[in-house]
Amino acid sequence: MHRDLIFLTGLIAPFLAGCGQEGSSPTAPPVRTAATAPESVTSHGVGTSPDVSAGQPAETPATQGNTSAESGMQSFAGMKFLVPTAWKSLPLSQMQMGIIAAKFGMPEISADVSLTLSATGGSLEDNVRRWEDQFSGGEPPVRDVLSMGAEQATIVRLQGRFTPGFGRSPEENWSMTGVIIPMAGQNYYLKLTGPTPDVARAEEEFLKFCQTARPE
Repeated sequence: MHRDLIFLTGLIAPFLAGCGQEGSSPTAPPVRTAATAPESVTSHGVGTSPDVSAGQPAETPATQGNTSAESGMQSFAGMKFLVPTAWKSLPLSQMQMGIIAAKFGMPEISADVSLTLSATGGSLEDNVRRWEDQFSGGEPPVRDVLSMGAEQATIVRLQGRFTPGFGRSPEENWSMTGVIIPMAGQNYYLKLTGPTPDVARAEEEFLKFCQTARPE
């Protein structure tokens, strides 16, 4: 009997050992790692990189055109204007000082184009006749109006051989666009002059500049 029990134990032991190798032994628990950030979900689908600018205000494009690069209101002889930064302030000659309040160039249009601002005395008709006397051999003067809010300014267009005075030689095929803004006690005068094709290109910008005029 004792020999039979030993014999059976020898048969059962290998069988039990084999059963323990068939995955019945418990496995070690997985090692916990730091949580992985979820992928962002956008309207384009899953898996895109998160937007590093999230929460930041969207950039707006810089404003274009002349009003996109303005320097602010500047005062000239009792009137304030919004001067485009692209314009270039030009020096006045000795003869112009005391008559002309400011002079600007428009280098993006042409080196020959310039505009002046003044608040000289005299009536509108007196000054327009003086402008007309500076031109000869061209088209007849043309008058128009420019809206200035509640007021209306007068536009005078001249073309031909231009004799500017102030010691300068005459210029052929030049034009002038003059604007007279009514003021209390006196008028304000702005003139755009230069070669006819260049004045035609610059006139729209010049008239917009005139419309920014505000009394001091």
